[in-house]
Amino acid sequence: MSPTQDMLDAVKKGDAERVGRLIALNGALVNARDDTGDSALLLSLYYRQAKITRMILAGAPRINFYEAAALGDIKRMWDLLRHYPELVTAYSHDGFTALHLGAFFRHADVVELLLEHHADIHAVAKKESSAPGATPLNSAVAGGEPRIVALLLNAGADANARQQGGFTPLHGAATAGNEEIIKLLLRHGAKLHLRADGGQTAEAIAKERGNAASLALLRHHEPQDPT
Repeated sequence: MSPTQDMLDAVKKGDAERVGRLIALNGALVNARDDTGDSALLLSLYYRQAKITRMILAGAPRINFYEAAALGDIKRMWDLLRHYPELVTAYSHDGFTALHLGAFFRHADVVELLLEHHADIHAVAKKESSAPGATPLNSAVAGGEPRIVALLLNAGADANARQQGGFTPLHGAATAGNEEIIKLLLRHGAKLHLRADGGQTAEAIAKERGNAASLALLRHHEPQDPT
């Protein structure tokens, strides 16, 4: 196994001791990246390995725009935007925009910055193996931070946007049992009757998952009169 592959494997397994040894032997491994473009830094974020993330950052890796969005590194994002403003709407190697990443990793300041620079709130994820069809709102619901969901909804995001499988943000919030996000979505026009490709409504999912509070919210919601 090559040192790069060894490093990436250790990150995925959460083996901080091994990561530390590898970096001590070869500091350049903080910039390790596989053939698809996944970096050790981004993988540490996806795998929720905060200790390893700190270890990699201590080695001063090169951080691209999407990694900065995932990290919440506003300064790095500003530095890159000054030279490459097109990054606001561009896609990363894994098919997400920076807005998707900032929303998923719960960085409200990143989302605010990108919205101020006219990021596309309707952009859909492109990678077939990773949340295909997800909009930034779908990603925000998956991240579970109500403030970010509110930011996107107030900016005009579609509360009924469907990703792969026909799942809407309301399906996602019902799955997680996030009542605050469910309330936000319902206030912004999320439709209760929409079914995923498998036939499930958000109410059915909440019931199946045993999310009693979410189920009660969905069952007793009275749609607002549009007039």
